[in-house]
Amino acid sequence: MDHLKLCCESRPSSHKKLNTELCLVVYVNDVSIEQLLKIAAAKNHATTLGDQFLSLALVKELAVETWKKSCYQDSFITLLACSCGQWECSTLSVKTTRQANWVHWQFALNEVYQTTYGELPELWFDANEYAKAVQVIYELSEA
Repeated sequence: MDHLKLCCESRPSSHKKLNTELCLVVYVNDVSIEQLLKIAAAKNHATTLGDQFLSLALVKELAVETWKKSCYQDSFITLLACSCGQWECSTLSVKTTRQANWVHWQFALNEVYQTTYGELPELWFDANEYAKAVQVIYELSEA
């Protein structure tokens, strides 16, 4: 069984006006998704595509509801987006499926991501533990 942790952390900003900004950083089994991608890219003799975690502003605007929904039904969550700052450019997402007492994640990779990272692992979370981890999202949406 996998373990999810969501944290608000300061990261380098993709905006020229800011040096850093608060982002929603996603950890699975105490490894950030960024690190997971670096490991996967290295196995494929590639480098990461430079995607970044979403800023809290983008999470509030575009991702809060999908995170909440993933606790009780199927959803599609964007974890990272292109460092250019344009949401439409590229994103790294997971398809979530709620099954009995589990939440299942499967990475949704386009051809470029598939070539760079190869097959990323499917992840399984205990539904109750998952909902506790996602509680951070509820706090963000109320702030």
